Amino acid sequence: MLILVVTKNPGNDPETDEPFEPKIYSSFELADPQSYILGRDQKVDIQLNHPAVSRTHVQFTPKKGKWMVKDLGTANGTKLNGEVLSGEQQVKEGDIIDIAEYSFNVNKVEAQLPFADETWVDPVESEALLDDLAAEDQAS
Repeated sequence: MLILVVTKNPGNDPETDEPFEPKIYSSFELADPQSYILGRDQKVDIQLNHPAVSRTHVQFTPKKGKWMVKDLGTANGTKLNGEVLSGEQQVKEGDIIDIAEYSFNVNKVEAQLPFADETWVDPVESEALLDDLAAEDQAS
Protein backbone atom coordinates (compact mmCIF):
# COMPACT_ATOMS: atom_id res chain seq x y z
CA MET A 1 0.00 0.00 0.00
CA LEU A 2 1.16 3.50 -0.82
CA ILE A 3 -0.59 6.53 0.67
CA LEU A 4 -0.12 9.89 -1.05
CA VAL A 5 -1.39 13.14 0.48
CA VAL A 6 -1.69 15.82 -2.19
CA THR A 7 -1.17 19.49 -1.38
CA LYS A 8 -1.61 22.40 -3.74
CA ASN A 9 0.74 25.37 -3.76
CA PRO A 10 -1.55 28.40 -3.41
CA GLY A 11 1.16 30.85 -4.51
CA ASN A 12 2.79 33.76 -2.70
CA ASP A 13 1.42 36.60 -0.61
CA PRO A 14 1.43 39.64 -2.95
CA GLU A 15 2.49 41.98 -0.12
CA THR A 16 5.39 39.98 1.33
CA ASP A 17 6.14 37.54 -1.53
CA GLU A 18 6.23 34.81 1.13
CA PRO A 19 4.59 31.52 0.11
CA PHE A 20 1.15 30.81 1.52
CA GLU A 21 0.79 27.59 3.51
CA PRO A 22 0.00 24.69 1.12
CA LYS A 23 -3.56 23.38 1.31
CA ILE A 24 -4.42 19.67 1.40
CA TYR A 25 -6.05 18.93 -1.93
CA SER A 26 -6.73 15.19 -1.77
CA SER A 27 -5.26 11.84 -0.78
CA PHE A 28 -4.91 8.51 -2.52
CA GLU A 29 -4.35 4.98 -1.29
CA LEU A 30 -2.65 2.75 -3.86
CA ALA A 31 -2.91 -0.98 -3.20
CA ASP A 32 -0.71 -3.85 -4.36
CA PRO A 33 -0.20 -5.45 -6.80
CA GLN A 34 -1.61 -3.01 -9.35
CA SER A 35 0.33 -0.25 -11.10
CA TYR A 36 -1.28 3.20 -11.19
CA ILE A 37 -0.99 5.94 -13.79
CA LEU A 38 -1.52 9.56 -12.82
CA GLY A 39 -2.29 12.14 -15.48
CA ARG A 40 -4.81 14.47 -17.05
CA ASP A 41 -6.54 11.85 -19.25
CA GLN A 42 -9.95 10.55 -18.15
CA LYS A 43 -8.79 6.93 -18.53
CA VAL A 44 -5.92 7.08 -16.02
CA ASP A 45 -6.17 5.70 -12.48
CA ILE A 46 -5.60 9.07 -10.79
CA GLN A 47 -6.79 12.10 -12.71
CA LEU A 48 -5.22 15.51 -12.06
CA ASN A 49 -6.84 18.07 -14.33
CA HIS A 50 -4.23 20.78 -14.81
CA PRO A 51 -2.74 22.09 -18.08
CA ALA A 52 0.84 21.42 -16.91
CA VAL A 53 0.03 17.75 -16.23
CA SER A 54 0.48 15.38 -19.17
CA ARG A 55 -2.25 12.97 -20.22
CA THR A 56 -0.15 10.17 -18.72
CA HIS A 57 2.33 11.82 -16.37
CA VAL A 58 3.74 9.31 -13.88
CA GLN A 59 3.41 5.63 -13.08
CA PHE A 60 3.51 4.10 -9.60
CA THR A 61 4.43 0.40 -9.54
CA PRO A 62 5.03 -2.04 -6.68
CA LYS A 63 8.19 -4.06 -7.35
CA LYS A 64 9.88 -6.60 -5.13
CA GLY A 65 8.49 -5.15 -1.90
CA LYS A 66 9.08 -1.51 -2.86
CA TRP A 67 7.05 1.20 -4.59
CA MET A 68 8.60 2.77 -7.66
CA VAL A 69 7.70 5.98 -9.52
CA LYS A 70 8.54 6.79 -13.14
CA ASP A 71 7.97 9.92 -15.22
CA LEU A 72 6.36 8.88 -18.51
CA GLY A 73 8.30 11.27 -20.75
CA THR A 74 6.34 14.38 -19.84
CA ALA A 75 6.91 17.85 -21.25
CA ASN A 76 6.94 19.58 -17.85
CA GLY A 77 8.68 16.86 -15.86
CA THR A 78 8.34 15.51 -12.35
CA LYS A 79 10.50 16.13 -9.29
CA LEU A 80 11.29 13.71 -6.48
CA ASN A 81 12.53 15.53 -3.37
CA GLY A 82 13.37 18.60 -5.45
CA GLU A 83 15.42 16.70 -8.06
CA VAL A 84 14.23 16.01 -11.61
CA LEU A 85 12.90 12.45 -11.75
CA SER A 86 14.78 10.40 -14.32
CA GLY A 87 14.15 6.74 -14.93
CA GLU A 88 12.36 4.71 -12.32
CA GLN A 89 13.06 5.60 -8.68
CA GLN A 90 12.03 4.08 -5.39
CA VAL A 91 9.70 6.16 -3.21
CA LYS A 92 10.07 6.13 0.54
CA GLU A 93 8.03 7.47 3.42
CA GLY A 94 8.60 11.23 3.68
CA ASP A 95 9.41 11.69 -0.01
CA ILE A 96 7.77 14.53 -1.93
CA ILE A 97 6.82 14.19 -5.60
CA ASP A 98 6.15 17.51 -7.35
CA ILE A 99 3.93 17.67 -10.44
CA ALA A 100 2.89 21.12 -11.70
CA GLU A 101 1.64 23.05 -8.64
CA TYR A 102 0.86 19.88 -6.68
CA SER A 103 3.02 18.06 -4.15
CA PHE A 104 2.43 14.38 -3.39
CA ASN A 105 3.62 13.65 0.14
CA VAL A 106 4.41 9.97 0.63
CA ASN A 107 2.90 9.05 4.00
CA LYS A 108 3.12 5.28 3.97
CA VAL A 109 5.03 2.79 1.87
CA GLU A 110 4.26 -0.86 2.27
CA ALA A 111 4.47 -3.17 -0.73
CA GLN A 112 3.52 -6.80 -0.31
CA LEU A 113 5.92 -9.43 -1.52
CA PRO A 114 4.60 -12.49 -3.33
CA PHE A 115 4.96 -15.82 -1.59
CA ALA A 116 8.52 -17.10 -1.66
CA ASP A 117 7.69 -19.97 -4.02
CA GLU A 118 5.91 -17.72 -6.56
CA THR A 119 7.51 -15.90 -9.44
CA TRP A 120 7.06 -12.14 -9.25
CA VAL A 121 5.38 -10.74 -12.35
CA ASP A 122 5.12 -6.99 -12.79
CA PRO A 123 1.57 -5.73 -13.44
CA VAL A 124 0.75 -5.13 -17.07
CA GLU A 125 -2.61 -3.35 -16.79
CA SER A 126 -1.09 0.12 -16.85
CA GLU A 127 1.16 -0.82 -19.78
CA ALA A 128 -1.96 -1.82 -21.75
CA LEU A 129 -3.52 1.56 -20.91
CA LEU A 130 -0.43 3.37 -22.18
CA ASP A 131 -0.57 1.33 -25.40
CA ASP A 132 -4.27 2.18 -25.87
CA LEU A 133 -3.65 5.90 -25.33
CA ALA A 134 -0.69 5.86 -27.75
CA ALA A 135 -2.88 4.15 -30.38
CA GLU A 136 -5.57 6.83 -29.89
CA ASP A 137 -2.94 9.55 -30.39
CA GLN A 138 -1.78 7.97 -33.64
CA ALA A 139 -5.37 7.62 -34.88
CA SER A 140 -6.16 11.30 -34.27
